[in-house]
Amino acid sequence: MLSQNFSTLLVGADGPFLFRNKILMTIILLMQILKSFFYLRIFQWLSYIVTMIYTVVSDLKVFGLFFTILILLFSMVFAVLGAGNQNVPGEF
Repeated sequence: MLSQNFSTLLVGADGPFLFRNKILMTIILLMQILKSFFYLRIFQWLSYIVTMIYTVVSDLKVFGLFFTILILLFSMVFAVLGAGNQNVPGEF
């Protein structure tokens, strides 16, 4: 009863279709996955895989930053060239 009232208060009457509810459910799902990985480290034969996943994700942060900067720079170049802009005359 209490959990049903709390979930109605948290999610609202519109259910899972509002954008803020989708973001909330995504955050909760990611937290559950992280917590599940933490509990999987208890088993010796899974601890290596879980540690490897944590290491790969932490190493990908630098690549993600570099890739984001690269995408932003290319988008600025295309904005200067006017590629895909119907108001700019040219053959793009």
